Amino acid sequence: MENIEKMLNQILENQMSMQEDIRELKENQVSMQEDIRELKENQISMQEDMIKMQDDMKELKENQEKVQQQLTKQSIIQEQMARDIKLLAEGHENILEIIERRDQELKKEFSDRFDEIEAAISDISNDVRFLEHKGYQNEKELFKIKESLKV
Repeated sequence: MENIEKMLNQILENQMSMQEDIRELKENQVSMQEDIRELKENQISMQEDMIKMQDDMKELKENQEKVQQQLTKQSIIQEQMARDIKLLAEGHENILEIIERRDQELKKEFSDRFDEIEAAISDISNDVRFLEHKGYQNEKELFKIKESLKV
């Protein structure tokens, strides 16, 4: 009987040990369930964050495309401005050449006209001196005539 009692004690100890193990397993199970619940919550949060990131990425891509379009437009405008500036510079250069040429023509015209006017003034001056001389001679003659008539 002792043997049976020993066996019963051992069975009882094993049963108690098993109950303790089961209790620990249940505690671990509860802890694992809490961990799983937290993991699921974190997973949901991560999925929401990923959706937000995808939306942000989509918005960034759209903005990048808009900026690229604006840059393309600006490049086209800049190229057109460069052509326009080049044309303006060429036009300005042509205008300066025309002004310089016209200035030279006007200087020559004025010089020619000045020479003509100078020659005309010289002729008029000679004519005035001649008329003065003639006037003096006529006065002399008139004086002589008056003197001869007085006699």
